[in-house]
Amino acid sequence: MSLLLSLSNLSEIQNYLNTMPITLAMFSSPDCKPCKVLEPIIASAAAKYPSEFGFLHIEAQEGNTETFDFYGVSSVPMLVLFRFNNLVEYHTGFKSKEEVIQWLSERMV
Repeated sequence: MSLLLSLSNLSEIQNYLNTMPITLAMFSSPDCKPCKVLEPIIASAAAKYPSEFGFLHIEAQEGNTETFDFYGVSSVPMLVLFRFNNLVEYHTGFKSKEEVIQWLSERMV
């Protein structure tokens, strides 16, 4: 079982975020090459921090931009850090595995 949960429905995402103290969400699209490289990096971070963070993969769905619009995501990949459904920080663009791990380790609760 992957620790990186894939969701696209806005209400499901919000329900999940409301239950997690801190979550890293990766917003991506199916045709984004940096997103495809970043996804296993985020999955690796999820394996490293399984109890410290929740991890979401939110992919743009054709005809469903509600979630991206709601969170103001206009480019991908975008990493967003939430605390109980409150956006606290984001990063647009690619991050290496080392950068992701460093970023998360500095933000642990």
